[in-house]
Amino acid sequence: MAKRNNSKPYINGQQVRATHSATIGSVLADHSDVPSVSSKGSSFYNADSWTLRVLCQLMCHWASQNKGCIPTEEIIKEWVTFANRKIGSVNREIVIAATGDQLDRSMMLALVGGGYHEAWHSRYSKRDRLDPNVVVPNILKRWALVKDWSPFHNELQKWNNVVEDIRIERVGIKEFPPTRHSMVELQDFVLNLEKQGLENARAHGHSGVKNALSVITGAFRDIGLGYTESSLQSEIILSYEKDNKDGYDLVNEGALRPLLDKSINLTDSKEDQYECLWIAMDIIVILVQAGDDGEQSDGEGEPQETTCPKCGASKDKLKIRKGNNGQYLLVCTECGHQQEVEISEGGEGQGDGQGESFEMEDPDQGDDGENSEKGDDQKGDGQGSDSGDQGDTDGDTDGDTDGDGSKGDDKPTIYKVGDKAMLNGVEVVVTTASKPDSNGLQDLQVEPV
Repeated sequence: MAKRNNSKPYINGQQVRATHSATIGSVLADHSDVPSVSSKGSSFYNADSWTLRVLCQLMCHWASQNKGCIPTEEIIKEWVTFANRKIGSVNREIVIAATGDQLDRSMMLALVGGGYHEAWHSRYSKRDRLDPNVVVPNILKRWALVKDWSPFHNELQKWNNVVEDIRIERVGIKEFPPTRHSMVELQDFVLNLEKQGLENARAHGHSGVKNALSVITGAFRDIGLGYTESSLQSEIILSYEKDNKDGYDLVNEGALRPLLDKSINLTDSKEDQYECLWIAMDIIVILVQAGDDGEQSDGEGEPQETTCPKCGASKDKLKIRKGNNGQYLLVCTECGHQQEVEISEGGEGQGDGQGESFEMEDPDQGDDGENSEKGDDQKGDGQGSDSGDQGDTDGDTDGDTDGDGSKGDDKPTIYKVGDKAMLNGVEVVVTTASKPDSNGLQDLQVEPV
């Protein structure tokens, strides 16, 4: 009687590699422009003209170079123009991680899942022209909610990837149900890599406990992907709650839960192709607010308070932020309307005595709480980056001009308590005034005379 072979069965790696093109082709069978496919390196990626990703990179680079400033509409339109010019400039290629000549079944399925994931980027992610009429207001109304975006430029790109991965995998599995098993294996492959990384860290004296931001990112990603049949994912999610319950609760039942639910329910519509970036910005706004002391605006309930000239939003939805040329910009956080406001000494009083005040930020007062942590142990885009077009952030649209011809030679006026000035046509008196920063700008609170 022959002895039974109980060794683990292996699959011929060369034969698996030969199927990668067929995997991609099965998802993009109705597309005439299928990218080339290869197997090399240690990661999965998809090189293409990802216009929304380029926009995100430009935003982040500008934020890192213009601390405490808000871009003008003209600057954002320049970003859109630059991103749109990248269309067709990239050699399109999907890369599947290289493999050995022998694979076990789980690894084979994970490789197939990686192919599906990258093909879904080609099928669902934004790689055509951006519409400035969509982009400009959506950026401005969110940018105005954070004093200084410069500490968060890496986090913004990471969250953009996390939300988009949730969208494309959920939409892809819904359209192609038989792919789910391979996607579960891919998720286990990623989680095992992260688990091994923590175990290696412990072996070298690190506690191996995830920090708050790592827990928030991991919980958002894994709950969002929704592979509940994975026992490893269930184990990892429990570890998030154990390592940092406050961070886990913020995602599972706190302020981030509505954004998680929104990410889970995104579709393949043209409108939802933009949502990964808007949700990423909304997430950072919430994290910054969670770390802030919670400054409250003044003048609530006044009968004739200032409103947004475009949408009529109330005064508490209006913010004054500094432009990168030193000008002050009034921004509505509801509709994204932006206009430059004049702050000058003297002038005819036109106020009605109703107690106007706006939040005016000192650009040197940044947030230095847990929101500025980098979360280096998180991979950001889960199952491999669609990393075509990395490095586009060094373009010439990033911040030396905003299109208004302003030279910025005049030093701003320094105000003290009791000084009077004109704010957007209304005479006001300064009630509080900070010390000027290195650029001569101040944090002011004012009310009408």
